[in-house]
Amino acid sequence: VAPDATFSYATPFCQSDPNTLPTFPIGSSAGVFSSNPGGVSFVNVNTGEINLNASADGVYDIKNYIAPSGGCAADSFIFPVTINPIATVNAGADAAICEGSIYTLSGTRGGSATSSTWTTSGTGTFDNTTLLTATYTPSAPDISTGSATLTLTTDDPVGPCLSASDAMILTINASSTNPSAAFAAPNPVCSGSSTILSVSGGSLGFGASWKWYSGVCGGTPEGTGVSLPVLPFLTTAYYVRAEGSCNTTSCVSVVVTLNATSTAPTSASASVNPLCQGNST
Repeated sequence: VAPDATFSYATPFCQSDPNTLPTFPIGSSAGVFSSNPGGVSFVNVNTGEINLNASADGVYDIKNYIAPSGGCAADSFIFPVTINPIATVNAGADAAICEGSIYTLSGTRGGSATSSTWTTSGTGTFDNTTLLTATYTPSAPDISTGSATLTLTTDDPVGPCLSASDAMILTINASSTNPSAAFAAPNPVCSGSSTILSVSGGSLGFGASWKWYSGVCGGTPEGTGVSLPVLPFLTTAYYVRAEGSCNTTSCVSVVVTLNATSTAPTSASASVNPLCQGNST
């Protein structure tokens, strides 16, 4: 029986598809498979199984060649196969911004993708959802939640390949809010005695702490914390504010009054001494 090299593939394919084998009509068989141009990765050239993941995208002529044998002539058959590139997309690395800021995205796409769209898990807004470098403005709920997941999805390309998507997490760090008051207890204090400074109201944002100063707001550093013991040497104005990665608040202040203490007498005297009975001095 003369050899028959006829075969077919269920083309077109996508590079992300699983390996594929040719189909042979009754009476035909496999010989040695090759592609023109090169770029097709055969798992086995004797079966025609193609590793699509490892193959380059493109249009190929796949040839099945059966060598002459037993007095029978050689036979060959060529079948065109199309391997479409997958759609690729990258939303960019996770990022963080401060409350009140907007974020400029840096997405990329490739392969068979020709367009893409941004979506958010939150309720913020994009200036243009179709731009790879769109800007995102977080909403109040986004800020309250502390983050939003921003997803970039490609179009569904023509052919067998599907759309692709990728996501990045945008962390929204809180800003500090202004304190309402500063206190000292006890106040006033006597010379040589300490008092404890305290701040009330306000809130600390990302990476923030309460910073205390004396003299003026932002003046001589005294320490950090919601409360701080100090030993004043004179009546002193103390200031406190929140300082952090996102912002610095305004100051509130308290004046600690220093009362002078009495000193021991060094001597006692009389203007007339001695004196007669009945006289004063």
